[in-house]
Amino acid sequence: MDTLYFVLGLALVIMVWVTFILVARHRGAGCSNRRVRCPEKDLPASIGVLSQKTGAGAITRRVLACLLSAEIPVTCDQGCLTQL
Repeated sequence: MDTLYFVLGLALVIMVWVTFILVARHRGAGCSNRRVRCPEKDLPASIGVLSQKTGAGAITRRVLACLLSAEIPVTCDQGCLTQL
């Protein structure tokens, strides 16, 4: 019976950590890499995204780098940001 409570407690701790990591990954400002599907070329792409908090608490995002585009800065309409 003690083993059952230990396993359940361990599973709960792991679920809390995974939830925290997933929530923290999708919030806040900073640079991050994401895998998305390019709406222009209809291909999977890896993009570098800069997230910035505005004064109203909203977050604005822009693509800094895209593996499908050799252009820097990225000049497409950045429609892939709707997938984040």
